[in-house]
Amino acid sequence: ATIFAFFSASFVIIINHFYGSDYVGLWANTIRIFNSVIIFLLAASLPFMLNMLKGKEFVYQKVRIFFYLWCLFLPLVVMSFFVVTNLGLFVFSLFQPINLDITNFHLSLIFLIGVSISFIGSAQGLYQAINKSIILLAMIIITILFGLIIINKISLSFTSLIEVFLFVVAALVLMTLAHLINYLIFKTR
Repeated sequence: ATIFAFFSASFVIIINHFYGSDYVGLWANTIRIFNSVIIFLLAASLPFMLNMLKGKEFVYQKVRIFFYLWCLFLPLVVMSFFVVTNLGLFVFSLFQPINLDITNFHLSLIFLIGVSISFIGSAQGLYQAINKSIILLAMIIITILFGLIIINKISLSFTSLIEVFLFVVAALVLMTLAHLINYLIFKTR
C-alpha cells in the first residue's frame, strides 16, 4: 500500500517539480471534482466485495467477483468521461476559476488517470485476498521505474507529461488485467 501511495503521490511531485503549484492544484482539483463519485462508490462497495471473497476457495472465483464490481462501474466511468470531455472546463470553473491554458482534453486525461489509479487501488484488496501482493508490488515498481526513465530522457510539455502519466498507468492497468485474466482462463487455485 505504501508503494502504491508513493506511485500516486509521484504524479503530484513530478508536476510540482516541472510546472509548479498551480498545475498541482489543477491536478488535485480535477480528480476531486470528476473522480469523487467513482472513488466514493468504489470505497463504499469494496468492504462488501472483500467480505464476499471469504467464502470463495478458488482464486478465479475471487477474481470474477472483482471483475463484476469493475464492470458495474463501467457505465459510470463512461458517462463521467463523456461529461469531462464535453463539459469539463465549464464544470471545473463552477468550483474553481481556471487561469491556466488547459482544455477539456487535459481534464479528460487527468480523469482517466484518476480512474486507473482507483482501479489499481481497489485491486490491492483482491491481491491481498489471493496472497499475491508481491506480484502487484513488482508491477508497480516496474511501472514507476519505467515512467521515471521516460520522464528523465525527454523534456515534456504539460500535455506530454500527462500523456506519459496516462501511458504508464495504462501499462500498469493492462499488466494487472492480464495477470488477473490469467486466473479466469486457467482457473488456478
